[in-house]
Amino acid sequence: MVISNGRTGDGFHSGILKNHLLDGFITIQRTCFGEPEIHEKVKKMPSGKKKLVIKRIPVDVEYGEMILDGRIVVENCSNTWRMTENELHLDVMALRLLFKIFRSYQEERTIPKVISLNV
Repeated sequence: MVISNGRTGDGFHSGILKNHLLDGFITIQRTCFGEPEIHEKVKKMPSGKKKLVIKRIPVDVEYGEMILDGRIVVENCSNTWRMTENELHLDVMALRLLFKIFRSYQEERTIPKVISLNV
């Protein structure tokens, strides 16, 4: 699976990035996507009937280990603003995208087609 954060700018930020390609790739193996914890509870309804309530609790994904293993490959964007201070020097925005991708997968049960970040 390849998830790209690349897009073409078209007048975004008052023309600063106009007509530039924001490149960079995140490659994630399908085995990296884990399932959330499932909590099941029988709840008594006001009518007296009992109902099974299933709650999906997202778990933390150790994507740092997956990057070191090579199961996740991050190719930094050429317009990277900030990088991590460890030996990997990864784009900070790529790490935020990874968090959103894994959280969205656990909540929705599907790999997201579109991810957005508020910066």
